Amino acid sequence: MVAREGFPDQWGSKLVTVITVTGPASYTVYSGGSTGGQDVQALPSGGVKTIAYAKGGHAASGNFKAEVVQIEASTTLGVSLTRTQFILKWSVVATVIADVEVAAAVDLSGETVDVLVVGDK
Repeated sequence: MVAREGFPDQWGSKLVTVITVTGPASYTVYSGGSTGGQDVQALPSGGVKTIAYAKGGHAASGNFKAEVVQIEASTTLGVSLTRTQFILKWSVVATVIADVEVAAAVDLSGETVDVLVVGDK
């Protein structure tokens, strides 16, 4: 995960950054809550200490999209840090009405997606 050039920036009292996330080598199907999807620890990327909002988008290839489905705590060196991690649910961009989630064990390591993260400094 890498902060994009030109970020972070400030929106009022919040810090905003765009980070580029590389997909996992073996995807786990998202089943709700903290189960499955791709865990992404945002701290300390781009200077955001806690996440207030995160928004995924389409992968650079255009074949997939990654949606932020949950913001949660992460654990670093045995310490739980509130709202410092998010879960991405990856979907295949289909030509039908609804996108279909990526199947289990699919290699997404060649895919990247930019994620907008807004939070506290």
